[in-house]
Amino acid sequence: MSMMYMQGSFGEILKAHWRGTPVAVKRILPSLSEDRMVIQDFRHEVNLLVKLRHPNIVQFLGAVTDRKPLMLITEYLRGGDLHQYLKDKGSLSPSTAINFSMDIA
Repeated sequence: MSMMYMQGSFGEILKAHWRGTPVAVKRILPSLSEDRMVIQDFRHEVNLLVKLRHPNIVQFLGAVTDRKPLMLITEYLRGGDLHQYLKDKGSLSPSTAINFSMDIA
């Protein structure tokens, strides 16, 4: 694994390389690896991402669900997610907000 990209209350997101391609790896924190609710939420996220295919949703590549640490692997987006974008840029102009909304719909 490469460098830490982001950390939240349940896990951390790392930038790594898989077969020469940059990927994002969401890894559950070791301190929460036995928490049933965290594991349930993680498995729900995996099951949801497996079913989704859309140009505006990160592409699911794989998951580690049979051993610790639990990990979710997706395509790596250099600009980060929408939350990070809003944190960095502040409020959106009305036209940008409309464009984002149309892309999400």
